[in-house]
Amino acid sequence: GGSLFGPSGLSGRFLLNNKMSVDTALGLSSNRFHLHGSFLYNIYSPGTNSGIFAGPNLFSWSIYSGMGLIFLERENKTRDFFEDFFSDSYLLQTGLRIPLGFSLFFGGKKNIEAYTELSGNIFFGKNKGTDVLFALGCRYYF
Repeated sequence: GGSLFGPSGLSGRFLLNNKMSVDTALGLSSNRFHLHGSFLYNIYSPGTNSGIFAGPNLFSWSIYSGMGLIFLERENKTRDFFEDFFSDSYLLQTGLRIPLGFSLFFGGKKNIEAYTELSGNIFFGKNKGTDVLFALGCRYYF
């Protein structure tokens, strides 16, 4: 599949069972390299015929969360020993990724997924820090 914004690029998800999955994405986030992989768990999945969604079995939805690793090229502000200003450069940072998302599965065999996701990221090392990314995407399951 594909995703937009955080990152804009390729996205994949392997469903382990009806509660757990593994996802990955490769692309650009703010024009910088982005790669992540996460273990996801469906924290709420009401099924297809409940509440306002009662009726034909056309789609199902779930809310998921999880944890994984992220590799992201981030801005690095370093002070040169002989200069009084900051020089811009970028470092590939490793961090912890904690996503929270909403998935909607539809299609004849529910093999099409549309999703939106918000992820908090904590980076380690020389340029430690945090950030939040937002993604919209769609996937097709074979």
